[in-house]
Order: sequence, then structure tokens, then C-alpha cells
Amino acid sequence: MKKMLRIAAVTAATSIPQSSVYGGMAEGWFPKPAKMSPKIVAWDSEEIIRYQLNKLAERDGVPEAEREEWVEARFVDACVLAEIVAERRAALELKDKKAAKKAASKVREVA
Repeated sequence: MKKMLRIAAVTAATSIPQSSVYGGMAEGWFPKPAKMSPKIVAWDSEEIIRYQLNKLAERDGVPEAEREEWVEARFVDACVLAEIVAERRAALELKDKKAAKKAASKVREVA
């Protein structure tokens, strides 16, 4: 099942203000959310990770023709790392120090 992100998580992950997220959607340079209910929208976490990787590829000067392959080569590692970080956050929120420590060691292994 895909992880969906609300606007607060999207702005935290990307460091892009909420107004710019919505502006970027209107201009076509930022991923659009899915309507989860009549009043709630959420973004596919994988689309946000791909957006971030594309920005890194752009920063690093990866040619446009090679960008998709560059992003895909890093995508799985980025998703695994994001899942482990989420697992650690959840453990910390539950005050489960043992699980948080285990997740932290996984982050070090992946990174």
C-alpha cells in the first residue's frame, strides 16, 4: 500500500511553503495530490521522492536524457530510507526506545 502524505508532511519533506506547493501544482512543476475524501487531499510519497530526486539530478547537472535513469537508480534506496525514518519516528512517538534504536541502526546501514 502506498504511503500518502498530507500537506504538512509534504512541506516538511521538501522545505517548500504550502503556497508554493499549490502554485507549483497550478504551474505544472509540482506533483498533484489525490482526493482522499471531500475535504482531504494527500500526495503519493513516491511522487514526492521522485520530485526530490529530479531536483538533485538537476542540481548535479545530470543531462535531461539521462535524468530518468539517474532518478530510478536512486529511487529504491530513497524509499527504503524514508520508510525506516518513518518507522523510527513512530517508535519515538510511542516512546518505544528499543524499536527506535533498531530503526536508527537500519538508517546507518542504508546510508
